[in-house]
Amino acid sequence: MASVGVLRRCLIPIIMLCGSCSIANGDSAEALADAAVDLGYLAGALDGLVEFGQPTPGAEDMDLLKEAVGNNTRSLNALKDFTLKARYVGQFSSVLMCDKTSTRAIAEDAGCTPAELDEEFFSRGRVTPPVCAFVLDPNTACAAK
Repeated sequence: MASVGVLRRCLIPIIMLCGSCSIANGDSAEALADAAVDLGYLAGALDGLVEFGQPTPGAEDMDLLKEAVGNNTRSLNALKDFTLKARYVGQFSSVLMCDKTSTRAIAEDAGCTPAELDEEFFSRGRVTPPVCAFVLDPNTACAAK
């Protein structure tokens, strides 16, 4: 039974320490994973608008995303603490999520691809682009669609 007490004394501080770990910009990995789900929704909505609708010529970023989601603004509201950029090239598009100050890219997704993010920069060990800039080529990402 002494080993259970030792384990408990060691495990509780480790859990507390891990619970306070965060990504460089202050967002927890769990919060970023939740944000990635909303990013995927926005990327899919934009893909649908670009492929099957007619986006307003010259529209970009938030105007383009608002047009893509219409009245379903839940994902836009959920990502209000991030900078979102959106673009389309021909019939393909991508959405970029950056930190609030637009200094660091967090993730980028082309809505034409299956469930996972195309570019995810927030995992440990990943090199983050120094600026909030598109990395993905939507034509290449969507070519195998």
